[in-house]
Amino acid sequence: MLSFMKIKKSPRPHGFRKGFSGYRAWMPAVLAALGLVLGCPAVKTDEEVKKEIQAVKAELQAVKEKLSEVQAGQKAILTALQHLQAMSQAAPPPAVAAPPQVGKPEEAPGVLTVSDLIKNKDRYLGQRVTVKGEPGPILVHKRIFHLRAPEGMVEVVFANLADKAQMERLISQVLPGELKVTGVLLQATGQGPSRLQINAETVEF
Repeated sequence: MLSFMKIKKSPRPHGFRKGFSGYRAWMPAVLAALGLVLGCPAVKTDEEVKKEIQAVKAELQAVKEKLSEVQAGQKAILTALQHLQAMSQAAPPPAVAAPPQVGKPEEAPGVLTVSDLIKNKDRYLGQRVTVKGEPGPILVHKRIFHLRAPEGMVEVVFANLADKAQMERLISQVLPGELKVTGVLLQATGQGPSRLQINAETVEF
């Protein structure tokens, strides 16, 4: 009799099927969210955040110090430039040395003889002298003649005579017994019978 009895299955709660299918619908979204949470880095502690903030502050302070150094260097350069500019404006331009004044040679007093000139040559060197004496040898090609005396001779250069008539007369070697020469007395150069030289300015016959 029992074999013919049908065992009735207990009925499932109302809405069970419908609710389970709904779970299956949003379960992937839950798993995905869970994966994101697990994959995210761990949340930093307050101590770690404080350390990072301190490191950033230290870097900012270092940058500020470098910037201050650069600004100080720029200020120093600007100050030096301003100082140099002020000095250049205040300093007077360098004085240009005036060319040496070539003064006129001193005048020897009176008319000298060739003997006086030779005896006192150290006294009259560099001075304008007037000398009277007998003409000696003439070197026309060098424009030189000599005044002679027992003590020796004085060389007279007449190449720079302003009076051309005087020069022509000397070149012609037509000379009187005595000549008077005015010019600056110098030490003669080169080898010759005279150690003194007069650069003649005028020659009087």
